Amino acid sequence: MNQTTLWILAILPSLTYPLICFFYSRILTQRRDEVEGLLAGKSMTKFLDAYGPSLPSMIFRRFHKWEIYALPVVLNMGVVILVSLGAIIVRGNFETESLCWIRLLVPIPGGVLAGFAGAYIWSHYEMLKRFSLVDLTPTSIYYLWLRLLIGGILGYVSMNMFDESYEILVAFGLGAFPIENIRDMLRQTVVKKFEVKDKEKEGEPPTLQKLQGMTTEVIERLEEEGITSVQGLAMANPVKLLLKTNFEWTMILDLMDQALLFNYVGDKYEKLRTLGIRSSIEVAEIQDYLYDEDPKEKMKGEKIIELVAAKLEEDKQGIYKLVDTIAEDPQVLFIWELWEEAFSKVGEDENVEEKNGDE
Repeated sequence: MNQTTLWILAILPSLTYPLICFFYSRILTQRRDEVEGLLAGKSMTKFLDAYGPSLPSMIFRRFHKWEIYALPVVLNMGVVILVSLGAIIVRGNFETESLCWIRLLVPIPGGVLAGFAGAYIWSHYEMLKRFSLVDLTPTSIYYLWLRLLIGGILGYVSMNMFDESYEILVAFGLGAFPIENIRDMLRQTVVKKFEVKDKEKEGEPPTLQKLQGMTTEVIERLEEEGITSVQGLAMANPVKLLLKTNFEWTMILDLMDQALLFNYVGDKYEKLRTLGIRSSIEVAEIQDYLYDEDPKEKMKGEKIIELVAAKLEEDKQGIYKLVDTIAEDPQVLFIWELWEEAFSKVGEDENVEEKNGDE
């Protein structure tokens, strides 16, 4: 085997990373058109100003331009090429003086190679899943090369912990294990072994899972954007979430709407669902009944106040104050405005479709 063949065999496994990203850039067009349509709304102006006097298309490209993907792709390719060279030279007893440094840098035992292979396959599964969801972010690709290295380390560790007959299989499985689970497992082991304080437990316990629609995948995606609590979600920039995630616009608004109500009533939030109240806007709407000139509408508002007070086990005066506070909350008003604009756009699109159908 000559050196040209050696380099070709080493580089081939790494080419999947740039190829997947290249084809991903092709399918981003549809997502870009959708986002640009939403950013054209009047209510978006205050948030668009934060990104400078740019067109909606320019703002979208700022988060998805190819230069941002280049470095993580190169890092992944570099790790794969390095391990591939080491595997071919060391495991295949390939003799070459110019690449003898590989033997010193990457002496690869079978367990390490199996752990790396598991991480390599897992990384492609993750990329293809995000590809299909139109959610392949630069951050997610950065994690992949780190995962490759961790997979090799875990493969090496497994060599001294399990029987030789299961060594390769266990190493491969550990390499494909989600990195978040590994982190939690290691943290718990260190806390238990050395009896140190777990600082994560000293903070506020997780609350995102209390909102409807918060699947494990959604929570993990929000954590990638630095949102780890309901309070953080309630105060987030909805436009930034639209630009950086694959979440539907209505889903973003609904989750933030729920989070705003949870910020005010906490765990009692779930008790209001039986009344048809699951978000801050629905509480704010009670104020419209209370201030309506029609006595029947006002009476309806009073009745809702009594029901809410009973569910939350609070005094009626406190519920009046809660309703007024939520109805005047700037973030609630903004989300409300975005909701109305989203539904008006849906109505316009339906009218256009009906008109085209008639023609």
